[in-house]
Amino acid sequence: MIVRHGIRPSWRRGIVLAASLTLALAATACSDDTTSTAASTSVPAATGVTSTTTTSTTPTSLTTTTARRSSTTTAVTTTTTAAPAPTTSCFQGNSPSGFDPKKGTYAVYLTGLDVASRKVTFDVVQFLVGTDAAKAFKLAHPEETDGPPNDYFITNANTLLRTALASPTVGVYLVRLATTSDASLKAGTFPELPTYFAATPSGDGHLSPNPFWLTMSNGSISRICEQFVP
Repeated sequence: MIVRHGIRPSWRRGIVLAASLTLALAATACSDDTTSTAASTSVPAATGVTSTTTTSTTPTSLTTTTARRSSTTTAVTTTTTAAPAPTTSCFQGNSPSGFDPKKGTYAVYLTGLDVASRKVTFDVVQFLVGTDAAKAFKLAHPEETDGPPNDYFITNANTLLRTALASPTVGVYLVRLATTSDASLKAGTFPELPTYFAATPSGDGHLSPNPFWLTMSNGSISRICEQFVP
């Protein structure tokens, strides 16, 4: 009895140890499974759910369009129209008895000319034709029974000298009878007038023995035209 009693506790301890070892191994195995499961579930498997990726694109270049306001400048052109060129006569009819420096066409004797300053000095006269010429001639020459020769007559109400500027675009028309033997009008230039007058001196204080017609436009002379007289 004493021997059995002495062996029995040792057997039980063996069983307890064996059981404890078994439980420890089981716990270790369980722990490994849990770790393995956790490791396997840490990376999700494909589930068939479509993943939508949103990509934000930042433009690499920015095109800027600037509306340009179109500005149109209209040049204001001032045209000075010269008097039309005459063909055979500077003026038809009688010259006016008065003088308006702003407008009109007048018969004159030229008495001075400065090409550089474009100054023209003149004496306004009355160039008459037809009945008016006959009446004026009769008053000046009551002893004459005939009318004025060649049906024109020049009278001068006063000897006042006037000065006006020739326009930069002044038209000049000359008879040039001495060089062409033709009384029709030919185009000339303002700068050539001194030379032209020197070829046919008048000797009475006038630049030419022939009268001229001056056309006035806005206070300046726009046309200088020689009157042919036989």
